[in-house]
Amino acid sequence: MEGEYMFRLYMKRTVIMFLLALLFCFGCSMKTKAATTIDLTGSVTIDSDITTELNNALTTAKENATSSNIYTVIVPSGSYYISSTLHIWSNTTLNLSGVTLTYDSSQGLILLLGNDSYNTSSSCSGYNGFENVTIYGGTIMGSSTYSATMTRFAHAKNVTLENVTLDGNGCLGYHMVEVAAIDGLMVKNCTFQNHGKAATGVSSDSCQEALQIDIPVSNETIANIYEDGTTTTDVTVSGCTFSNVTKGVGTHTMLLGAYHTNITISDNTFTDCLEEAIGILNYYDCTISGNTINNCGSGIDIAGFKSASTISGAVYTTIFDGTQTYSGSVRNNLETTVKNNTITVSYLSDQGTPAAIRIYGYKLTSSAEGVDGNTVAAGDYYVSGVTVSENTITTGLHGIHLNYAKNCTISSNKITGAGFSSSDSNQSKRVGIILDSLSTSNTITDNTIKSMMKAGIDVQSSSSAEKITGNKVTDCGDYGIFIYNSSKVTGNIQDNTISQSGNNGIYVSASSEVGGSIRENTVSSAGKDGISVYNSSMVTGYIYNNQIISPSGNGIYVTKFSNIGENISGNTISSAGGHGIYVYNSSTVSGYVYGNEISKPSNVGIRIAASSKVKKSIKRNTVTNCGNCGILIYNSSKVTGNIQDNTISQS
Repeated sequence: MEGEYMFRLYMKRTVIMFLLALLFCFGCSMKTKAATTIDLTGSVTIDSDITTELNNALTTAKENATSSNIYTVIVPSGSYYISSTLHIWSNTTLNLSGVTLTYDSSQGLILLLGNDSYNTSSSCSGYNGFENVTIYGGTIMGSSTYSATMTRFAHAKNVTLENVTLDGNGCLGYHMVEVAAIDGLMVKNCTFQNHGKAATGVSSDSCQEALQIDIPVSNETIANIYEDGTTTTDVTVSGCTFSNVTKGVGTHTMLLGAYHTNITISDNTFTDCLEEAIGILNYYDCTISGNTINNCGSGIDIAGFKSASTISGAVYTTIFDGTQTYSGSVRNNLETTVKNNTITVSYLSDQGTPAAIRIYGYKLTSSAEGVDGNTVAAGDYYVSGVTVSENTITTGLHGIHLNYAKNCTISSNKITGAGFSSSDSNQSKRVGIILDSLSTSNTITDNTIKSMMKAGIDVQSSSSAEKITGNKVTDCGDYGIFIYNSSKVTGNIQDNTISQSGNNGIYVSASSEVGGSIRENTVSSAGKDGISVYNSSMVTGYIYNNQIISPSGNGIYVTKFSNIGENISGNTISSAGGHGIYVYNSSTVSGYVYGNEISKPSNVGIRIAASSKVKKSIKRNTVTNCGNCGILIYNSSKVTGNIQDNTISQS
C-alpha cells in the first residue's frame, strides 16, 4: 500500500509540474504576441493634412516597439492629405483600412522605411536595418504633378504589404513600390494602377516597374541607401492586380554575379501594361505560376544578362558607387519554373523585344563598359534550367522565345496566334516556339500550337533541341516545324501532328541536322511538301513510319546536297500534289527506300534525280495510282543495290 501511495503521489506531482510548464510556455507565447495600438481616432480630421500626426505616431512606435511588442498605428477611415514623407520603422504595422492618403506634393517619397541619414549608414546594411514592418489596407494616391518613386523599403527582414491599393492617379514617377535588400517580402492582394507612361502617355524613363525589386549599388539605382549590393530573398507576390501601368513587377538593372533568390510570383492579374507584365533579371529559384496577363505589350521576360547595346545602362560590377568591385560568380542555371499562366499579348510599340514568354541570355563577344564605367568581361552569359509548362497563350507576338538559352524544357503549353498587327515590322515572322541565337539542348514536347504567322516551332541560328515530340501544330502560315540555319535536333522529331501549314510540314534546311530520326509524325494538308530536307542538311537516322496526307507538293523531299543517314521506310503517303518520295539535286539516301506505301501522287511515286543516290536498295514499296511513273531513276542518278519486290499499279 505504501508503494502504491508513493507512486500516486509521484504521478500527481508530475502532472502538476507538467501543467506549470504549459502555463509558463503559454505565458511566453502571450508575451511574444503582445501588441500595442496607437489609434489616431479623435486626433485627425477627415480631408485634412495629417502628416504631422501620423509621423508622430510612427515615431512613438519606433521608440517603443520591439519584436515581442509590435506597435500598430491605426488611421480612422476617411480621406486625408500627406504633404511630406511618412517614415515607418521596425516592429510597426500601419493599418490604413478604409483610408485614402493623397500625396499633396510633387517630390519626395510618400512612404519611406527609415530616413536618409540612417539608411545611408553602415548600421543599415545587409538585412539588418529593419524588421517586422507591415502596411495593411488603404489607398495611397499620387498625383499628376508627382514624379518620384511612391514608396521604398530596403535593408530589412519581414516586410509585408497586404490589401493596399497604390494609385498613381496620373503620376509620372519611376515606381510605385521599390524594394531592395529584403529577406522576407510579402506583397499580397494589393492593387497597382494608373501609373507612369501607361497613365500619362509621357515618359522620361521606360523602366517603370510598378513593383520593382532593385539592388543597392549606387546612387544611380537607389538614392540615399547603403550601397553594399545585398540582394533580395524569400519573396512572395500573390493575389495582386496590376492595371494601366507601364510594367508590372520585376527588375531592370543587375549586379554581375548577384542573384535575387527564392521568388514566387503567383495568382496575380496584369491588365493593360504597356511593356512586360513580369520582367525578371538575375533571379534564381523563381516560380511564376497561375498569373493572368491581359492586353499587355509582353508577358513574362526571364533574363540572366543584357544585350550589348543595353549593358551601359543596366549592368554593374561594383558596389558603393563604383569604389569596390563586387566578387560574385555568374550563375547560368536559374532553376526557374513558369507554369499554368494565362497570357494574352499583342503588339505595342513601347515594348522593344515582345513575346508572351521570353527566356534571355547573351553571348558577349567583346568586353563592354557597364553603368559604373567599369569593364564587363566578354563571356557566355547564357541562361539554363528554365521550365515553361502548361501555360495558355494567345499572342500577336512570338509565343515562347528562347535566346541563348540552354537545357530548358518547353512542354504542354497551348499557344494560339491572334491579333497580329500590321504596325509590327516582324508580323510575318511570329512563331509559336522559337529557339534562337545559340539556344541549345532544349526539349520541346506536347505543346499545342495554332494559327501562327510563320511557324509553329522554329529552331534557328545554330540552336538545338534534344527532341521535338508529341506536339500538335495547326494552321501556321509557313511551317509546322522548321529547323534552320545550322541548327540541330540531336534526338528525334517524333509523334508530332501537323496540319494545314502554309508551306512545308516539317522542314530541315540550310546546313541543319536531325541527329536522330524523323519518325511517326502525321502531316496533313501541307501547302508545299510534307517533310523536306533541303540545302546541305542531314537526317542521321531514319525518315520512318510517318503518315503524310494531301501535301500540295511532295510527300518526302530530300534535295540540294542533303543526306539521309539511314532508310526512308515505312511511311504512308497519300494524294501528294507532286511526287511521293523525291531525292533530288546531288542528295543521298545512305540506307534503303523500303516498305513505303504511296498512293495517288500527281506525279512520280518514287523519284531519284539530278545526280542523287540511294546507296542500298529500293524495295518492298507499294505504289498505286501515280500520275506519272511508279519509280523513276533519272538524270545521272544511281541506286547501288536492287530495285526489288515493289508493287506498282495504275501508274
